Amino acid sequence: PLARLLGIFYHHIGFFLNQCLVNWSTKAFAFAVAFFSLSSRQNPNFSIPAAILASNYFGVLYLAFVLSSTWPLLFEVYVENGLIAAIRSLGSLFVALSPVFSAFQSKLMAFSFVSTINYGGAQYIPTGRGLSTSREPLSKLFQCFSNSHFHDGLEVALLLCLSTNVQCGIMFYICMGLTVFSWMFAPFIFNPRQFERLATTLQDVCHWARWICTAEGNEESSWEVWAIRQQEVKKSSPLIWFFLPSSRWLAVAFSTTLVIQRNFDKWSLTPPLLHAVLCAVLAVLRCSWGAASRCSNAPSGPRWPLAWLVVFAVALTAAELIYTMRASDDWLCVVLHKYMCIRL
Repeated sequence: PLARLLGIFYHHIGFFLNQCLVNWSTKAFAFAVAFFSLSSRQNPNFSIPAAILASNYFGVLYLAFVLSSTWPLLFEVYVENGLIAAIRSLGSLFVALSPVFSAFQSKLMAFSFVSTINYGGAQYIPTGRGLSTSREPLSKLFQCFSNSHFHDGLEVALLLCLSTNVQCGIMFYICMGLTVFSWMFAPFIFNPRQFERLATTLQDVCHWARWICTAEGNEESSWEVWAIRQQEVKKSSPLIWFFLPSSRWLAVAFSTTLVIQRNFDKWSLTPPLLHAVLCAVLAVLRCSWGAASRCSNAPSGPRWPLAWLVVFAVALTAAELIYTMRASDDWLCVVLHKYMCIRL
């Protein structure tokens, strides 16, 4: 029967596809609201469809998705102990920040599922008593959750900051706020004894700063080694994924259209040029130093920590954006376009 087949599908690959769709739709709604908010500066009627769609559908459906993980427990408690016990159980779940953990867990499952399909390398992580009781340092949390949660959390927050001209309803902002809060702070909230002592927290921050600024060592002691390892993993991705349409390409296409409609100059359509030139020069220098050292069996050239170069690249990009702000009053459209080009 179809109902039984759908049940089997949902309890296997359909469950993970559902997590992917929910998280993809979250970022898609955030981009849509930002895009139509910036478009409304030219025509106020552009933002009406986005506001109706976000206020009438996203908030309610996302809240139902988050609460769906608690419904089986609530119905079980209701059947066995009554309505009052079920209400108390629901209250205890909210006090324990269960919705925050549900949103965080959903994002982690979706990211792991997509990464396994794109790059392979699925592994079994053995569980045990130490997994839930040991305290992880800040650098370890950054390694585990920066690609899966922190990047997308900051992106959704940025897109919401660009959508000030659209009023999407209280439920939309509550669900988006819950999502950003979960993706950004859940690893620290649910890390055992994270805020037990202020001295330990400051020690974690200092250890994270040393990890960022270290250029040599292993992944546990150097951010540079860890970042290079993350790029090497992506090399196993099939080339067909590069040619297929993706959400990033569509976002760049929409932001390009927005910039063209606002009648900006041709330089506004390009990615951050100073950032791109810096990356190209550093890539050439790094490759030339590596080739020279391999041919002469001599030590390689000077190794600058990539963290310093990242700060320099961010400063150049900020300078270019400041120039854009001075050149045009409606510079937020250009900021959105250049950010989407970088994320591509």
